[in-house]
Amino acid sequence: MVSHDTVSISVSLALFSGELLLKGVMLNQDDTFAVLADKATQLVGSAITLLSSDGVLLRRPAKVTTAGLPDKSVLTVVVSSLPRIFAHAFGSAICVLQCDGSVETCGDPRKGGDCSSVHAHLADNVHQICASSAAFAAVKVDGSVVTWGDPARGGNSDSVQEQLTDVEYLYSTGSAFAAVKHSGAVVTWGERRCGGNSDSVQAQLSSVRTIFSTGSAFAALKHDGFVVPWGHWGWGGVRAAQLERLGGVQRIFATDCAFAALKTDGSVVAWGNRGRGGDPGAVEQNLVEVQEIFSTASAFAALRRDGSVVTWGSSCSGGSSSAVDALLTGVVHMSATERAFAALKSDGSTVTWGDPLCGGDSSNVQAELRDGVQRLFATSRAFAAIKVGGAVVSWGCPDCGGALGDTVIPHEIQEVFSTRRAFAALLTDGSVVCWGDASAGGDASEVQDRLVDVQVVQSNFGAFAAVKIDGSIVTWGAGVNQAGDREDA
Repeated sequence: MVSHDTVSISVSLALFSGELLLKGVMLNQDDTFAVLADKATQLVGSAITLLSSDGVLLRRPAKVTTAGLPDKSVLTVVVSSLPRIFAHAFGSAICVLQCDGSVETCGDPRKGGDCSSVHAHLADNVHQICASSAAFAAVKVDGSVVTWGDPARGGNSDSVQEQLTDVEYLYSTGSAFAAVKHSGAVVTWGERRCGGNSDSVQAQLSSVRTIFSTGSAFAALKHDGFVVPWGHWGWGGVRAAQLERLGGVQRIFATDCAFAALKTDGSVVAWGNRGRGGDPGAVEQNLVEVQEIFSTASAFAALRRDGSVVTWGSSCSGGSSSAVDALLTGVVHMSATERAFAALKSDGSTVTWGDPLCGGDSSNVQAELRDGVQRLFATSRAFAAIKVGGAVVSWGCPDCGGALGDTVIPHEIQEVFSTRRAFAALLTDGSVVCWGDASAGGDASEVQDRLVDVQVVQSNFGAFAAVKIDGSIVTWGAGVNQAGDREDA
């Protein structure tokens, strides 16, 4: 057993079948299992449960230290037998992976919503899907890859198709894909300057563990802890001088245009667009004992082990927290819109900073944020806080979910999901309540009677898709209704 004094442990996630979902996630003893549960849900696109190696249920709010997990533990991910939904945050199409391994799509046909050209290859044996902003790529059980959507955004992989064998994982920028093979080699395609061309670093792309991305660049983390970036020079794709000291990296985080690598010793190295997070400047000396990093579109906020916060990047987007530095103590978690941060403290209070129009100013609801806050969620320009007892507090841009208006939430909230401009709350009774921009999913009135027995919700730029307990799917918001509701999926 690991001592509770251990700084961090490595944990992997696997399905009952033995298929490895995620390898070597570094967890601090103060982290909760929600960190892993969220990662697993994103990977499988469905509701999940975590079990320890001896079959003990690991609940989301529980801290890692309470389970006494040994280093290099492998946890089992139990997936509900429901369809899995995949979408890109800036996309306008949704992809559904059925339990039988077949694929269906809806949304803008030019951007991945129509897979008819490759439908025969998607009829069975698909086990993973990845989305760019306008295309999809699917990995089949034999390691082959099928692509469709906008050719300029990765929807055509003909140029590398012969190399796409024995593929394990797929990753994307907004316009390109990267496939990691079983051997640790990497194959790329899509917009060349946005990560689709890795020729300049191909010799270094071996023994790759995982890949991270900004909007137009990739950064591959190798098993030896070194990092290899490529893609658009202004978005973190150029190998900067500071990367020479990038050994011992455990995780990488990104703004739209910059990367920040967290090393095993708690220090941080950043690169990319200097004014948007690529250069910590004067605060670099304070980037020690960091346990987690959060980001807006143009700024980073590092949470240190002592509960303090260090920020850098665009001051207009949360890169300067000087106005609230005195309040940033005892922080346990943060959330971000595209231009503001919200920090949840151990006493249940919340502190905000950044663009006032994007949630950086919470003065109108500050009395409600002084205590009792449990969780924070965000759209592009608004926050929502869930309090003890189930009350919801929203602030920021009213048209992006910053105002509840007449919305009534009759039951306790289980989870909150968001498009760029709207929230959808999944309640404990299986129903869904929405607020925000009606055209971006904030109004589900046309399908409200069908939003019962919902298990999980997925979203893209402007639409939601809800998976019900019987496996049917209900969609609402921008674009998806033109392709027809998926309740008969």
